[in-house]
Amino acid sequence: MKITYDNLPTAMAALFERFDRLEGTVNVLAAQSKEAATDTGKPLNVKEAATLLDLAPQTIYGMTHRREIPHFRKRGRLYFDRVALLSWLAEGRREHPDKVAQGILENVGTKKAAQR
Repeated sequence: MKITYDNLPTAMAALFERFDRLEGTVNVLAAQSKEAATDTGKPLNVKEAATLLDLAPQTIYGMTHRREIPHFRKRGRLYFDRVALLSWLAEGRREHPDKVAQGILENVGTKKAAQR
């Protein structure tokens, strides 16, 4: 993207969006690193997993029933790996709809310019 005076606000918005995503990624990686350093290898129970993900235990039960969240069972009890949960959480990130729309508009503008 070539930055001009006319598209400076759009360029700055894109820059801030990228910075926010980068900051979020760094925070998740720092949390994972901190958790891995303090992780004793002990699996989490439902209550601990709910606390880690800031969800209700009932939500955790429903997600495991639908196989939406990484978990395992031992002797009829549910357990979770802390690092696997944090990785699963990081994978679920999606771009904001405004960012997706902006990318589409930029591609349309580029294609129209190339056709001329």
